Amino acid sequence: MTRQFINVDTSKIVDGKFTFKGSAKEPEIRVIDIAGKPEKVLFILENGDIELKINKDSIGLTKPTGTYNNEELNAFKDLSNSFQKKAEKFQKDNMAKMNQARQANDTVTSGALIKQYKALQDEFKKKSEDYIATHPKAFITILLMEGLLQEGDLVKSKKYYDALDKSVKNTKPGIEFKKKLDELQKAATPAPAAAVLKEGDTAPDFSGKTPDGKITSLKQSLGKVTIVDFWASWCWAMQKRKSECCCTLQRFSRERPQHHWRIFRH
Repeated sequence: MTRQFINVDTSKIVDGKFTFKGSAKEPEIRVIDIAGKPEKVLFILENGDIELKINKDSIGLTKPTGTYNNEELNAFKDLSNSFQKKAEKFQKDNMAKMNQARQANDTVTSGALIKQYKALQDEFKKKSEDYIATHPKAFITILLMEGLLQEGDLVKSKKYYDALDKSVKNTKPGIEFKKKLDELQKAATPAPAAAVLKEGDTAPDFSGKTPDGKITSLKQSLGKVTIVDFWASWCWAMQKRKSECCCTLQRFSRERPQHHWRIFRH
């Protein structure tokens, strides 16, 4: 899906400088689009003096400074970029070896390379989680936590959410995260287990149709001998048991005519 950007403000560059003025109710991710340039400048819009020194030949490397959340954004981007360089170097150094291993069906070599690459990914994942755990006031933290929800890690998601600063919880991403977390936790909560009945326990009441289509219930049979038979029309073994059950009912009806006999089938 292509992300659509909405134009919220514009500014002209005069003598190599531009300015945006206003106030922000809460931190938000924003981008600056410079006319005629494909790259965009990513920053966090928040109250304070945000400074952007943009080089037209390396727009994507621009670092917003001057406010807490933008400094934290820079710190995490540096961390992310360092691991990206490691991953790119690993791929470059081992691409030929991996291709040779695949062509030769050498699963030992290809498996070892995959394992090494995964170790890099796991290392970055751990660093990201360390950042989340140690920066409860950073706006970027709630954005990083969305990955935990996507992975279905509800335990860590709740742990890190509970530790967030109130200012982050009250942002739009924070509120949306809590909503998704609650929905996933509700879906993952198992239904209460049905009570296990033991021989001699009182049977729970239930209702069903009689052969003539009327509704009757177990409660209506209180004080009467009742046989409950569970069977499926497609199961030959159950059909055989059904016949045996009917024979049992007929035998007891003959032997104890003074009792009222009723059979439920499901």
